Amino acid sequence: MLPLEHLLPIRAVTITLQFTASSNPKLFHHLALTAWLRHLIGDVPNYERYITLDAPENGRYKEGDFYRFTLFALNGGEDLLQHVLNCLTQLPNNVKIRDEKMPFRDNLIFHQAQDLFNQELIKFVAELTPYSLETLQQETDIWLEHEQCWVTWLSPARLVLPKSVRGNNEKRFCRHRSQIDFALLNDRVYDALAEQLRYRVDDVPSRITDETQRLEMADVFWIDYSYYDNKGNEKPMGGLLGRLVLDTEDMPKEQWLYWVLGQYVGIGQRRSFGWGRYILESAQAGRTMPRIEAKNSLVELACRQDNLEQAFLNLSGFQNLTGLGEENVERLEHLREQLLNS
Repeated sequence: MLPLEHLLPIRAVTITLQFTASSNPKLFHHLALTAWLRHLIGDVPNYERYITLDAPENGRYKEGDFYRFTLFALNGGEDLLQHVLNCLTQLPNNVKIRDEKMPFRDNLIFHQAQDLFNQELIKFVAELTPYSLETLQQETDIWLEHEQCWVTWLSPARLVLPKSVRGNNEKRFCRHRSQIDFALLNDRVYDALAEQLRYRVDDVPSRITDETQRLEMADVFWIDYSYYDNKGNEKPMGGLLGRLVLDTEDMPKEQWLYWVLGQYVGIGQRRSFGWGRYILESAQAGRTMPRIEAKNSLVELACRQDNLEQAFLNLSGFQNLTGLGEENVERLEHLREQLLNS
């Protein structure tokens, strides 16, 4: 079994910033946010060994709008997380990026920092609730009682294919449903944790692939994504999104520990940028990992009642709302609830 205690405790802080000018970041803008943070904190070695982030926002922002994201620090990253927090509280005076084409620049000020686990306001990392090995065990015990589990991707996942079928460049990664099975997924969860442990301990057990057929459904798709490096070269960074359904009856506790912890660590390539994040869910218990909701969302904008009514008029041929009828009004209200809760 992997010595997970060397990765714990994890500390997680939710940062709320406020825009002082408009900004339109991409739908998945984790890379832009990470690059901005790295520029803000200066030349810090081994950042990727300790810090990752979750960026749920997907809106368009104007002056005065709030923006939230969460930073996770693995064991040993407490001082680095405090340094990041200190730099954020000094915004915007310590930012040199002023290009208006950039979504994150000198257009943000610090609003507050909260403990992800108890929502209390904090000023220092030492105030954060530690997610310990005991906490991991307790969360895992909840999942041991479930015979089915949904795995929902929160950000694109770049999962490397087995060597026997691996191609070159972007063909190294799982891009289709036919390329995914439980063995590969389970291996990649293990690999992500093992990679971090190798920075901390000398002896990390080798992986043993589990060929158990647990994947019941995979509704996944590949999205193309790219960024430009310092020399102006375009670099691909696409990944998988969607949802998986696992048959978890009699799944060993050891595997559950890895899957539960993987939610906080992320898996696959570009994990340190916030790629490869997922959340475990079930029909009975919902989810156990806390996650902040977006302060500003394109989904919420699209689901505004006036937007839904106008879309219905455009599609149905009605000239005005008086022709909708009570039944269609109720259908729109039901649709709005479904979209917001999906």
